[in-house]
Amino acid sequence: MKWPFTGGRTPAASGSDSGAAAATAAGGAMSVPAARSADPQPTPPPELDYNGRKHRRAMDDATLRDMARRIPMALAQTARLAWSVDRRMAITILVCQLLSGLGTAVMLTAVSQAMPLLATTDPRAGLEMAWPALTVAVIAMATGAGMWILADWATRRLNPKIASAADLTMVDLHMRADLCAYDTEGFADRSQAAEIGAMRAVDLADDAKTLTNGFVQLVSAATVLTSLHPLLLAVLLLSVIPRGMGGVIAARIDYRVHDRTLSARNVRGMMRWWLTTAELADELRANTMRSYLHYWYRAMCDRVEGRELEGARPYLLVTLLAASLGGLFTLGMWVSLAALVLAGSMTTALAGSAIIASQTAGRALNSIVRYGAVMFHHGLYLSDYYEFIAEVRSMTTTRGSTQVRAPGRSASKRPPTPTRARTPRPCIRSPSPSTAGKSSPWSVRTAPASQL
Repeated sequence: MKWPFTGGRTPAASGSDSGAAAATAAGGAMSVPAARSADPQPTPPPELDYNGRKHRRAMDDATLRDMARRIPMALAQTARLAWSVDRRMAITILVCQLLSGLGTAVMLTAVSQAMPLLATTDPRAGLEMAWPALTVAVIAMATGAGMWILADWATRRLNPKIASAADLTMVDLHMRADLCAYDTEGFADRSQAAEIGAMRAVDLADDAKTLTNGFVQLVSAATVLTSLHPLLLAVLLLSVIPRGMGGVIAARIDYRVHDRTLSARNVRGMMRWWLTTAELADELRANTMRSYLHYWYRAMCDRVEGRELEGARPYLLVTLLAASLGGLFTLGMWVSLAALVLAGSMTTALAGSAIIASQTAGRALNSIVRYGAVMFHHGLYLSDYYEFIAEVRSMTTTRGSTQVRAPGRSASKRPPTPTRARTPRPCIRSPSPSTAGKSSPWSVRTAPASQL
């Protein structure tokens, strides 16, 4: 029995039906496709990107001149913000930084004075002569460590105050701004960039303190080396510059990897809540979504892992090249020290002191490179913060403190009185308070109940 088919056919369907009929006529039966051996793989997740973020490529596009200009500006803005919040803590941090650097310089100078005394043939006699300098070195080192701890304490007291002040300023200006300010082109984008600057304010004091401490330690070590021999300062700069350049390039590589994995990490973070929360556990199992969502989450993890692994090779090459150049110039410094010792211009003990000072300078340089990149980003958003504050303050209406007084005239409420035409007197005279209890010709009397 044949069933009639009245539905329309597409040309492709007609062609496939004719092909199937021909195959049936030739082979006698239509072949059934084989069953799948595994579940079909879902499509890979799309590549999401956040193109609207301000200062996205700032680290890649910035030159050394831009960084050298932006970092002091960021430090000045941080100091101004800290000074406006708590002057006592700001002064404490500044004084502790200077005393810490002074302690480092005194310690290195005392060590350079004690080393020649310890290099005598009689160790006991050398120790007896060197113990005052060693005592000064220990006291200076302890003083520097104590100043660092005190500066850290002041920073921890200053950080929440700076964050609260920046946040309150943003909220207050948004409430005081005229309504027309919200209709200004780009107001929302500038507000978002300023909000990021306000959120970064919680780490400003700590990062600025670490960066300035690196500068102070580097200057202290360079001063001691210059006092030992002026040639050592030039050799120190030659050994420091390659490591500094390598640190800047390595920081750019880290930032590029972070930027390329930002969208995948955000999606992965949002998916993690959906996959692990108890509120959606029953729906996840009822809809058999486990394999599909696990594939997506795994794809995001692989994407982040792959891009971080891609950045490992250039990071290794840059670090290796910078370390090689830095080691080459450090070897040159040691050769210079050996030449000075052989020429009689410097003793062996002073050469050892110079090596200690150069190592101190190297540690300070690492801190400068690391936190210099951090302060560069802080400076970008701090500039947005201050520019937005200045813009919104210009859009607020200036209001005085004088209150408006009530007018001298008083108004009273009186009942309406009808009058005749061309007659100013009222037709009905309303009773006055003195005659309110008396009868009037216009009053209505009520008859007693006995007369009704």
